[in-house]
Amino acid sequence: MSLGAVLVYYTNPGSLQPVWTPLPISWLDNFTGNYTFNYAYALTKEKITMHFYFAKVAGAVTPVLSTYTVPTIRVKVVSIAGKLGYSPDQINRLCQLSYRDAQYVLHFAD
Repeated sequence: MSLGAVLVYYTNPGSLQPVWTPLPISWLDNFTGNYTFNYAYALTKEKITMHFYFAKVAGAVTPVLSTYTVPTIRVKVVSIAGKLGYSPDQINRLCQLSYRDAQYVLHFAD
């Protein structure tokens, strides 16, 4: 997409009520506190690539990604084609909105 924006949201698989949270997201491992779990995405003109990775906290050891079972998540991708009429700063803030707030601002439905 040469003009527009892409917003990506995920919902935590362990959550009782699905809350759509914007990506990227990072949270600390609750058991050891030695690393963070991270979900992110990269956008090119023709595709969206999802990323899952660990980041060390203070030189700690992380799990081995090649043998780690990555949790299954649900993802929503909102693609907005065309010229938005927003500044880069406004687009950055738009990408950080919750899914419901983005629905309200951009006037779209599920």
